[in-house]
Amino acid sequence: FGAPAVTYTNYTNYNVPGGLLTMAETMQQFIEEKGGELHVKEKVLKIQKVEKGFQVFTSKNESYSAPVVISNLPVWNMPGITEGDIKHYFERESSRYEKAWGAVTMGIVTDDVYPDEMPLHHQIHFSGDDVADGIESGSLFVSLSHKDDKNRLKDERHRILNVSTHALPEWWFSRNGDYDAAKKNVENFILKTLNEKLPGFSEAQLHHVFTGTPVTWDNWVYRKKGRVGGIPQSMERSLLDWTPNQTPFAGLYLCGDTVYPGQGIPGVTLSGINVYRRVIKNLAKS
Repeated sequence: FGAPAVTYTNYTNYNVPGGLLTMAETMQQFIEEKGGELHVKEKVLKIQKVEKGFQVFTSKNESYSAPVVISNLPVWNMPGITEGDIKHYFERESSRYEKAWGAVTMGIVTDDVYPDEMPLHHQIHFSGDDVADGIESGSLFVSLSHKDDKNRLKDERHRILNVSTHALPEWWFSRNGDYDAAKKNVENFILKTLNEKLPGFSEAQLHHVFTGTPVTWDNWVYRKKGRVGGIPQSMERSLLDWTPNQTPFAGLYLCGDTVYPGQGIPGVTLSGINVYRRVIKNLAKS
């Protein structure tokens, strides 16, 4: 895992025309062209083992029967939607990873006042002494929409900035009444940092500013405690010791950023490929 990490800065960066939403829409189109169905805004409430597979119950009072279920939910979410031996299994697995990063994220729409030669991706460093409460990092990651991407913005005079930085979920969930003030303080700190260190930003008019915290990630995409980015890598924990893609329960598989091989688009993609191969292999046996 360290090899790609230390070579990131030597590779070309890419952007998706239309933004990352285009990737999701492309996958949706592929699934539907192959005869599949995509059900959105339908939260899974329970996965129950039945005689010939599983029964999945959702927030829209629907239930689905399937011989195979593949979950990409964080491992911390799984005890809350399973029962019996399956629940106990996920309680044990999730308890092994008690801490993980959250994120403070921002979406900002500004005038396009940036130098033509300025790169799209930036890491902006700041002093740890000056950082706002709620941020657990010494830098911000900033990505700009491509100047020529007409699919992402209707007004060609504008640009979108996506900003992210590390945060501790536990801190954000313990605000006890001052959450809004803490969120505003972090937002102001990030805007101040961009004003000081991102070329052109101080001259730009801000048209929209959206700020998210670990609480946002929990509320909107149901990631337990707002944990994003998977399980932190460390020298003390071998990748081979991570929760595997195939569970002890026939037909139940896992993919995503909290199972082997872990973080990032490459790791999550590989976990999906691993599950695909296992499902095909096991179906062939049966």
